[in-house]
Amino acid sequence: VASITIVCPWCRFCQMERTSRWTVKDGQWFNGKAEGEFVDAPTLLSFAELLASAPCDGAHPVPRRLLFIDVHEYEALENTLHATGQFANQLCTYDFRRGVGTYFASAFALYLRETLVPRGHLDKTYVVFPDQGAHRRYNTMVQAGGNNKTLTQDAGDGQGYVKLLPYNHILFLHKERVGEKTDVVEKLFYVDADGVEREKKETRAFPNGAYVLIADDFTNSGGTLFKGAKIIRNRAGPGITVDAFVTHFVAQYDRATVTTFVDKLYGDKGQQPPIDTFACTNSIPGVVKWLREEVGK
Repeated sequence: VASITIVCPWCRFCQMERTSRWTVKDGQWFNGKAEGEFVDAPTLLSFAELLASAPCDGAHPVPRRLLFIDVHEYEALENTLHATGQFANQLCTYDFRRGVGTYFASAFALYLRETLVPRGHLDKTYVVFPDQGAHRRYNTMVQAGGNNKTLTQDAGDGQGYVKLLPYNHILFLHKERVGEKTDVVEKLFYVDADGVEREKKETRAFPNGAYVLIADDFTNSGGTLFKGAKIIRNRAGPGITVDAFVTHFVAQYDRATVTTFVDKLYGDKGQQPPIDTFACTNSIPGVVKWLREEVGK
């Protein structure tokens, strides 16, 4: 064997990259207190170190490479993998345009090239991210670039860079924490060419016949997708299409959560479904199997 490449489509510990402080509140573990007396370990980093702890290769070591698909945050994982010195991946600076790094690739970039660009009518196309984190990770992939005042369509620059939309067509929502609950603020924001965050204040933020894609790396229950779809439809003209894409459909690894998601996806009888089309990869095969079964009922 000349080399081995290990592909990890879904990293179960992708959100566990930070140290957290915990305390006990009303008999329950609670991490909303910065000075909590208990400290946990960043599980993602421990997982990365375990991946690097392979048996001795003997006299002829086999080069090993890792590839993760749309990890939630790449930096902490990349630093830990670098530090182990156990992998033969070619080191490179993370490329936000293509979602490609030393150990990483993006399914969202592929979705843009294969699904969004062929739709055409990009002057009425918008991408909305459910939070700032998703916008930070993915907005560069869909920017037309520079100070463009007119929309350009370019299926690639020879390196997989999809040039699509002007800044004010790449929107995101804010989440706010009230006590122990997190909710989505019913406002739309974008970052302009100077890197300044601005609110999209027009009452009708999306014109008649607009196409809006809600995109994220993963969803646990679909709550932010449906909330985002509601906000979008409340600010849109008639004839709008709202689709959603996530790389990883987690659904809490629970069949009942998948069932509830599908019920919400179809909406109440006789009413407009909140989301017209939902797409995801099969990075979590068991959950996607349930999804297909529920849709097929």
